[in-house]
Amino acid sequence: MTLWVFGDSFSTPQEHMSGMQRSGGAPKFKPLDKTWTSIVSKNLTKNTEHQNFAIQGCSNEYIWTTLITQRPNIEKDDYVIVQLTSAYRKWFFEDRPHLANHFHTKFIPGRDASKVEIKAIDMYQRHLSAEFLNEYNYIMTVAAMQFVASQFIGKAKFLILPGFHPIHGVIGNLSDASGGEFDSEESRTTYYKKTSDARYNHFSDENHKILGGKVTKFFTHFEQVDLTNGFKQDIFNKDTVSNIVLPNLAGLF
Repeated sequence: MTLWVFGDSFSTPQEHMSGMQRSGGAPKFKPLDKTWTSIVSKNLTKNTEHQNFAIQGCSNEYIWTTLITQRPNIEKDDYVIVQLTSAYRKWFFEDRPHLANHFHTKFIPGRDASKVEIKAIDMYQRHLSAEFLNEYNYIMTVAAMQFVASQFIGKAKFLILPGFHPIHGVIGNLSDASGGEFDSEESRTTYYKKTSDARYNHFSDENHKILGGKVTKFFTHFEQVDLTNGFKQDIFNKDTVSNIVLPNLAGLF
């Protein structure tokens, strides 16, 4: 039995994040025993090691591609988690799928992309990005994922988790669950400015355990995943974020 994971930064492997060189002096990620995907893997397969293809900043096109590429390797009695991301991300560069979050990323010329590429993205944002198309493409993506999931009925167990937008069968989404750790938008903004989010997968330790438990129960007891309650909330408030020392984040934003 093996756990397979496909997604974005909500699901990125802990070892990948630990080895990241964070930009602009951002602090290292806060120490954590196990991420939620490792917890699920341990609960289901007795081993924290699992096949995880999630990367930060990617789009649903990339998540789909990695799933289809790995589909022949998924065996009977395996477990599959497909964690979808924002409909507004686009996979522009084949060799740089992590740059799909273009609306919330400041590209550095010569490091992330060329000046010509950055200009092209700017023109796309100004003239070609259409909300209705993003919504339609997301609907098609969900339908495609559900079709693939149906092919595994009686073989591997399959869960589609919503990162940002609703999906039938799951209550809530990961973005809102993560945001619930802040008591206000002000606290959240201050925390992100100071740390660029030092939480593994955008969750604190206790909520990794809670999320891991929810997903485990889906696979073991067919219990619907509810991302709207049961999490520890208001972990970060005015007092806790004010005590965080502000590093030099020049060039990060």
